[in-house]
Amino acid sequence: MKSIGVFIFLNICNIVCCFALSIIAPFFPTYAKDKGLDLDLIGYIFSLYPLGMLLGSLILGKIITDANRPKIMNVGVVLEGIALILFAMMYYTDDHALILSLAVIARLIGGFATSMFLTPFYAYIQQLFPQEVEKMIAYCEVCTALGYMGGPIFGSLLYKLGGFTLPFYFFAGLSLFLGACLPIYYKSLQGFTESFLVFKSQAPPEPDEPDISYLKVIMKYPVMATLVSVVMIYSIFTFYHPIQADYFQWQYGVDADSVGYYMSMVNITFVSFSLLVAQIKTMKPFFVYFGLIFSGYLQLYAGPDYDFTQQKPDIWITTLAWVATGIFTPAPYVLGIPQLNNILNDYYPDSPKKANNIASALYNACLAMGGLLGPVIGGYLGQFYGFQRSTSLLGLSVLAAAAFYAPYLFIFKEGKVHEKHEKSIKKNK
Repeated sequence: MKSIGVFIFLNICNIVCCFALSIIAPFFPTYAKDKGLDLDLIGYIFSLYPLGMLLGSLILGKIITDANRPKIMNVGVVLEGIALILFAMMYYTDDHALILSLAVIARLIGGFATSMFLTPFYAYIQQLFPQEVEKMIAYCEVCTALGYMGGPIFGSLLYKLGGFTLPFYFFAGLSLFLGACLPIYYKSLQGFTESFLVFKSQAPPEPDEPDISYLKVIMKYPVMATLVSVVMIYSIFTFYHPIQADYFQWQYGVDADSVGYYMSMVNITFVSFSLLVAQIKTMKPFFVYFGLIFSGYLQLYAGPDYDFTQQKPDIWITTLAWVATGIFTPAPYVLGIPQLNNILNDYYPDSPKKANNIASALYNACLAMGGLLGPVIGGYLGQFYGFQRSTSLLGLSVLAAAAFYAPYLFIFKEGKVHEKHEKSIKKNK
């Protein structure tokens, strides 16, 4: 029961970290435009958060130990609150350069702070629940999705109640409170670590596994096809961050304090269908492929773009396309890491642990890449081509990724490598 309590508390911190990423989506683009920032620049600001996460993960991976892991998590939660306070500070100035500087610093610090919590957090799962690792990680992913879903909703609500600063002050206060409470769990976390190390020391020694090169892995077509699909699917969500709220407001007249509800609709269907996709046991590549096809096609209607759909802008069409996107994106997103595990274990049967580690690292790198590229490209295309045409270009890009993925369907079947690839795999043994 103690491990359940610790797990629940850490997932509350997880949700708050995800809130910190997404609360600005409904109201910041319009506010930033009023302050003189262009859409492409707003896109860069949104992308700084995942950049901070990426840099933080790479650095922390080299310095985290069992002794400092709880303290790093604690500092991360507190630093998240400080970053939110910095973001609120831009409300008190009209200086363009200062506003831009505060936004850049706050997003980078916020992303780095999130990595300080999440990187050690996932390492604790196998210590808290050594017999239920996969199931508990799935629960963590649901909490993450709930954080992303709730961010725009709470951001809109708090913005409506107290203006620009309230969302930041509220979640900053919550982060600082959780940071103050986290030391209470230091002893429990250290106890779980010691128990886990004792358990590992009693197990028979594991043989050294041959090393695996990142470059050689990425150059394999099945791996590359999977990585491209994950990047494109995650980019769909981040692509809209700098441009969607503004479009709903000027095209459909949705108030700034209500637009977050529209933006969050996709997360509701995404969470629901992610739980269903997690139950898929066979034919996974086909679910991924058709998920890409339908997700790409739906982006043509997200405007909608009249040249492609012969449909004029309609809030119902835009909203339904956005909601339906949450139905088809979970397959490539959720099945990405097990598919990479399957591919790499087929290629490297003598290095199962390292293959799984490489698969996890590549998957997280793809999410970070999608988080970086989506807002930048979305802001740039929205600035120069408008929302309707930019969403069509996004859809065509996803369809191109589906075309690149299609040959994979004939190479791997239920984890078995096609005969023509067996020779190349044997060379890696």
